[in-house]
This record gives sequence, structure tokens and C-alpha cells, in this order.
Amino acid sequence: MNHALWLYAATGLLAVAHLAAGVSKLALGQARLAERHAWARRFSGAQVAAIGVYELLAAAALSLPPLVGLPTVLVPAAATGLIVLHVIAAGTHLSLGERKTIVVNLTLIALALVVIWGRILFAPFPT
Repeated sequence: MNHALWLYAATGLLAVAHLAAGVSKLALGQARLAERHAWARRFSGAQVAAIGVYELLAAAALSLPPLVGLPTVLVPAAATGLIVLHVIAAGTHLSLGERKTIVVNLTLIALALVVIWGRILFAPFPT
């Protein structure tokens, strides 16, 4: 039972974090994000919007399969995609000298790894 609680908590945190991040990227846009975050100055408005949509789709893929009968393979696939996103984001932050920001990326990568481990090895969704 403890493993299941940790797995659901990790999945939920990962989904909520990316739902919030995706909505903020789409709602604020590149110009307003660039005022606050150096990374946003490196990307066009369309690229920032695409990242936001990607994050929203990942949040949906993490949370919807057990609720609406979608293929459960979407959960670890979404978590894998988020690992790719955060490795790229960490590289961007490193290139800007933002070492402290990388802690957030590493934390989200760790959560995604827990989700992958849990869904593939420990507690896959029933098919």
C-alpha cells in the first residue's frame, strides 16, 4: 500500500506541476515570461507555446488513462517525454549559468522516474 501511495503522489505532483507550467506558458506568452526568465528569451513565442502545449498533453496523459479508459502505456510514455523535456531544460539553464534552477528539473526527473518504475515494474494499470 505504501508503494501505491508514493506512486499516486508522484504521478499527481508531476501532472499538477506540468498543468500549471503549461497553462502559465500559454497564458503569459513568451514576452511576459522573458521579463522574468532568461530561458524564455532564447525561444520564440511559438516555441514557448509549443512547450506549454507539450506540458499540458503530458499532464493529461499522466492523469486521464485510468479515468477514461485510455491506453495505460500513455502514463510511462508521458513520464519519459517529460524526462527528455527536463534534460533539455537543464541544459538550457546550465548554458545560462542558472545552476540553482536545475534542482527543479532534477526533482521533476526523479518524480518521472518513480512514475515509470511504478507503472512498468510495480503497479501497472489494469488493462
